[in-house]
Amino acid sequence: MANAFGSKAKHEEDDWHFEVKHNDVVSFSLSGTPKVGKPIIATVNKMIFPDLLANETIYWHGFSNAITGKTVTFTPRNPGILSITSKINGKGVTKNIQVIQAVINNITFTDSQGNKIEKASWGQDINLWMEQSGLEGEKLNIILWDDDLGPTDDPVKIIAVDSYNGTLIPVTLDPSMKGKTGAHGEIYIKVSAPELIAIGEGKDFPTSYKLDVEDVKEIYSAIIGSADGKEKHTLVDYDEVSYFYAHTRGIKPTENLYLEIPKVVFGSDPVLLYSKNVKVDKSGVIREKIVWNNIKNKVNLLTVYSIVKEKDADGKVLYDADGDLGMAATKLQKGSSLAKQVGYTGAVKAGSDVIQHPSNENGICECEAKVRAFMRMLRKGEGTQDEGGYSRIVGGSTFASHGKDFSDHPKIYISAHDSTAAGAYQIMQDTFKGFQGYYLDQNKNWQYSEKLNYIKQYKINSFDQESQDKLCIVIFKHNYVGKRAHSFFYKEDGTPRAGRAKFNNAFGDIVKMIIDDDFDKAILTSSLCWASLPDAPYGQPTGTKAECKANYEKFLKEELAGKSDLHLKKGFLKDFDYGCCGESTISQPQSNNGKWRNPVDNPMCTIFTQSQTNGIINLAGKHWGLFGTNARNGTRPHKGLDLFVIPGSSVYSCVKAEVTNIVDPATAGYGKSITLKIIDKETFLAHKREYQLKYPDKEDKKDSGYNEDGDIYLFYGHLRKVLVKEGDVIDDISKPIALSGVSGVQSGGTCAPHVHFEIRDANKKRCNPGYYVYYKSYDDQSQTERDTQIKTAQNGKINEFGGKE
Repeated sequence: MANAFGSKAKHEEDDWHFEVKHNDVVSFSLSGTPKVGKPIIATVNKMIFPDLLANETIYWHGFSNAITGKTVTFTPRNPGILSITSKINGKGVTKNIQVIQAVINNITFTDSQGNKIEKASWGQDINLWMEQSGLEGEKLNIILWDDDLGPTDDPVKIIAVDSYNGTLIPVTLDPSMKGKTGAHGEIYIKVSAPELIAIGEGKDFPTSYKLDVEDVKEIYSAIIGSADGKEKHTLVDYDEVSYFYAHTRGIKPTENLYLEIPKVVFGSDPVLLYSKNVKVDKSGVIREKIVWNNIKNKVNLLTVYSIVKEKDADGKVLYDADGDLGMAATKLQKGSSLAKQVGYTGAVKAGSDVIQHPSNENGICECEAKVRAFMRMLRKGEGTQDEGGYSRIVGGSTFASHGKDFSDHPKIYISAHDSTAAGAYQIMQDTFKGFQGYYLDQNKNWQYSEKLNYIKQYKINSFDQESQDKLCIVIFKHNYVGKRAHSFFYKEDGTPRAGRAKFNNAFGDIVKMIIDDDFDKAILTSSLCWASLPDAPYGQPTGTKAECKANYEKFLKEELAGKSDLHLKKGFLKDFDYGCCGESTISQPQSNNGKWRNPVDNPMCTIFTQSQTNGIINLAGKHWGLFGTNARNGTRPHKGLDLFVIPGSSVYSCVKAEVTNIVDPATAGYGKSITLKIIDKETFLAHKREYQLKYPDKEDKKDSGYNEDGDIYLFYGHLRKVLVKEGDVIDDISKPIALSGVSGVQSGGTCAPHVHFEIRDANKKRCNPGYYVYYKSYDDQSQTERDTQIKTAQNGKINEFGGKE
């Protein structure tokens, strides 16, 4: 059969024939990813007829001005969907283009592992970490400035980045910078992207502090934890390995240091372990391995800590944790610290997140009791501990006396106190406005940020008693995560403000401080908000720390006995994403009105290898199912995310998609599998998050060449039963597309049943699914969730190579 085009096409008996008299555009392409403010070239690459006639013109629609030509250049001005049409005579072709708005949210000074640093010395190597979106592949101009505390600051270093790759940006604090700042520098950063428009250009970063640079010899922060310094070991098993990880300045890489690990006993603390010739690297980091099994006399729940000295055992002490669990100290225990001893009533940690705190015999969650007791201690200091305190305005009047109720913050200004403080926690009017998402910019104008709208985020609908209690938690969780501004510590002439130096480390999540029994830091940080607390920097009369501690302990006993005068409901900490007394919580946002669904319910990674039937958790199992070339210790690349599920569980399409390929019956490898082509790409891309690699030395971000601008595919492997067919469009993502299984697994099956989940581009280049699936890593899983995996592993291998109907 002949397919004929044009007026001179030959007729044959068995062919079909038509004429096309008008030329038109069939397809066009773009020179790159459309971004706000960045010129981009659109080129017609196919027409019905290859050549234009003299009277034919290609028209482009969708821009502010009419444009013609086979190749045109345009500059997107707004983010979102841009509909572009290219045509000659007919309807042509239309594409809906996603225009990205580049954003710089923050820039942090870090060490070589990406951990935040606040101090450095001249000559030290540091790094810059950008919390951003849409800037990968772009040119950047980075300027480091010195805060001179005067009318103008000085630029001290310029860095040109030809193509930003999304990783750490190395910087050396070289002598030329010192020549411009003097002996002491307060360094901050400004960034511009010359080829596009980025939100955040020209702002001062980091948002909450400046890098203090001076040739002072000190170890200013340290932990006992993981090799990368990201996880603090508060409770660790003798069979595990930890690292002394510290940030220093003023110590040369050629100097020898001496590390001691003593135990806490009455009297002189004997040294259990030591390490000679300890070095710092060029970024000022000490990273020294500690093998706890080398301790001969293994005492359960033994507290040990770190001391660092110059040169040798007789050298000057540079750092001494002195048994303080808030510093480089830990507790040692026999047996698996994470699988067997969760009943320990202190803070049991993996990384920086609390795994589980048990309920007492009264069914009271101990971590919630601690937080409530701390809140009651605050109220006693503020004079609002009674029920009437919820309606009390600063100075002693009530909401009702001003004609106000609990529907909103009363917004009453009391001139005698120059204050609008109200309620049980004496919350100011502007503070309450800040909880609604508003903030003052550099020009003292109110701006709005959806991200800062904690009233909406935590579903706080009024200023009633329960709402006030919740707002106190908001203050604990969000208001003091960063260090105070430079002006808090120093006057305009550069002289230190009296009594402020003690607040250098007074920042962080106050809820975690309370749960982790770091009472001193919790009360010091809280004193930045509540002037009635000891050490508050506002000059008002305060109670003593001993009085506060006594009140806290009294209230804690009452809370553990089930007696409370707060209005918080049981389980309130889960509403604020704290794992507590049971299941740990990881936020699972459902973007765009439920158009997104996770591939499985309660997604969590596997914590065992395929054949690890003894049920003993080790490091290899924790990262075996993650995405990365080295995730399986170099045995072979793993290009997906293994999500643990009991065989027979439902499997879902994440967004609206089309079934493009099904493998059924099963084959060796991924067994029965489904491949989906994403249709609702807008929802999919909107769900992307700033994912932090759980194991940076094991995981990868994406394959080289991965391109999300084109078609994106979802792949599901090891299925038991497929419930769709090729060509189906999955519009209702609440209905399962398959049942999970272990198909395709050889060598007698697996003790870690899972769905192998991948995100691919059109060329089968993959990206880490962790950027889209808000899964629970080992550290995020509750003990109940881990126990399920442990029991599954101990039950032996599951062998369903061909799946199961």
